[in-house]
Amino acid sequence: MTLFQSFLACISYDMHIPNEKYYQTIFFVVFKLLGASVEAESRTNEGRIDAYIRTQKNVYIFEFKLNRMSRKAINQIIDRHYYEKFQSCGLPIKMVGVNFNSKKGRLDSWAETTLADA
Repeated sequence: MTLFQSFLACISYDMHIPNEKYYQTIFFVVFKLLGASVEAESRTNEGRIDAYIRTQKNVYIFEFKLNRMSRKAINQIIDRHYYEKFQSCGLPIKMVGVNFNSKKGRLDSWAETTLADA
């Protein structure tokens, strides 16, 4: 997340768009270019996961918020059971809530928990 914040800091303030999809798109492109197995807007039976990354060791489920609390994003992952899509893969599931600050054009906060801790 620190690397991602550093990338956002390189984007000129007059190019920012105060929209969650703007940040979601940048997240997707950055991680895709880094070679990550990333998918955005992944549909489940209860909604859409903003993004997930699957590595050899973990599955990371990301929920993004704009000008809110990162914990609210994790609560959405739990409340909508987004993790169920990955429970049979045999990998630990990490849930990451991310909040973007549209006025500053930056990643404001993030929170992470594992499925067992939720």
